[in-house]
Amino acid sequence: MTLLQKMRESLLTTKYSIDSVQEIYHRIFQAMMDCGIMRKGDPELVSMTFAAPVSLLIQMCDREPEREQEAMEHIENFLVFC
Repeated sequence: MTLLQKMRESLLTTKYSIDSVQEIYHRIFQAMMDCGIMRKGDPELVSMTFAAPVSLLIQMCDREPEREQEAMEHIENFLVFC
């Protein structure tokens, strides 16, 4: 793999696994704030705070599939906590 290919892969991975996920949650939380469902605040910060733990646990499962049950338990606990 050439350096250019590695750079492109890196940028695409960031775009799809981090930026896109955060943008989706940013829009959701912004809409919730605009409708009064959620207290006004920084939707970007909220989206990052919400998405980061789940994304990390999914990445763990990608690397260590045998830990899927553990990750799912953490995700369920996190969602209840939120």
